[in-house]
Amino acid sequence: MNTITLAGPSSEINDLALRTGLISGPRRASYMFEILRANAGGYFWRLKGANGETLCHSEVYTSKQSAQAGVDAAKRVAPLAQVHDRT
Repeated sequence: MNTITLAGPSSEINDLALRTGLISGPRRASYMFEILRANAGGYFWRLKGANGETLCHSEVYTSKQSAQAGVDAAKRVAPLAQVHDRT
């Protein structure tokens, strides 16, 4: 299971931005997925905004390949995800 946890203010990221890593507008900026080692072992990924702020991160995976598969899954399903306001 791939878990995406939001951190900080939410941003709208469209399908093109996720596929290319670029957003459109007066200034073009890059989003970036990073794969990192977890302190307790394993790997996780995080999505960072153009300003360097972490937008979301994953669970800890046992292998780097699984973390990469999580990135691929997030890129594939995020544009289709609905927002459910549970407040």
